[in-house]
Amino acid sequence: DIAPLIVHLVSDESRYTTGAEIVVDGGMSAHVSHKGVADAIAPAAPPEAAS
Repeated sequence: DIAPLIVHLVSDESRYTTGAEIVVDGGMSAHVSHKGVADAIAPAAPPEAAS
């Protein structure tokens, strides 16, 4: 899953990839909705605010 992305990023074609958020999740996003992926990778609890 990661190797094809690395090959792309080191190739000349990657100069056209700008401002992209590339998800490498082992195919998980292919089987669930985007909300399901967000829920699966979201932290269990929000971080506490600094005092």
